[in-house]
Amino acid sequence: MVFDIDHLILVVADLDKASALYEKMGFTLTAKSVHPFGTANRLVVFGENFIELLAVDDVDKLGNYVVVPQAIEAAGGDVAWSIIWQCSDMKAIHNQCEELGLAPSALQSRLTRSVTHPDGTQQEACFSSFALTNGLTPTYCEGFSIQHVPEAAFAQEWRQHKNGAVHMPLVLADSDDLDTLTTRLQLLFSESSLSGSCVMEGDVCSVRGQSSEYQITKRNIEAKDQGPRIRRAVILVSDIAKCEQLFKNNGVSFQKGENELEVSASHACGINLLFRQAETRNDRSFE
Repeated sequence: MVFDIDHLILVVADLDKASALYEKMGFTLTAKSVHPFGTANRLVVFGENFIELLAVDDVDKLGNYVVVPQAIEAAGGDVAWSIIWQCSDMKAIHNQCEELGLAPSALQSRLTRSVTHPDGTQQEACFSSFALTNGLTPTYCEGFSIQHVPEAAFAQEWRQHKNGAVHMPLVLADSDDLDTLTTRLQLLFSESSLSGSCVMEGDVCSVRGQSSEYQITKRNIEAKDQGPRIRRAVILVSDIAKCEQLFKNNGVSFQKGENELEVSASHACGINLLFRQAETRNDRSFE
């Protein structure tokens, strides 16, 4: 069963403000889309995965999605809340997660949302998803998702970014209880039909897919956080020099390293973004 990082959810208090920050960094965002359960989003789409900016649109419709504003309250602001993996057979993996005691939420099957494309045409995007509630905290969630009509959600124009971004190959988190998380994830990969792998090397747990990786390290400093917390995402860009110049032109605050630029969580809605030079479109150089 195909496995990879599908997307990263950033829960934000103000969708317009968050969108402006990401556009300032040179990302092209999808048009605002409203869900039937009281939230709205805009996406930063790459070739194989995406970042979702998610906010409350209608508090009266939230229902179980009240966890969205609760995440902001628990984190004290915008937060990188969820790591969502691709899965080609949602019903099968949902059943397997249930059998493994990972407490999957109810399977949301073939939910739709209206998408307005850059040329003004509209199309219905359709997706299925569920979360793993075993391991869920107010500021952390793992889940699975699939886009049934990817051409509706991801127009080619939305994949053309002024900063040259082409792929998100790596998402990094930390945890005060790495052993528990590793045991849960290794169970998932050893007992299910997922094509990825989960390995423990020293104090790093790595979940590896076909073109992306999720790494969790042990949190060695005292913090109020309980459980895992997503901290950073790596974004590959086609020309790091042009990306740097765009940041300077747009007044984006960043720290410069060798062939990389880092925008802090305070300027990127709760997550550090590390922009790195890509040798090729599918560059998987994590180190």
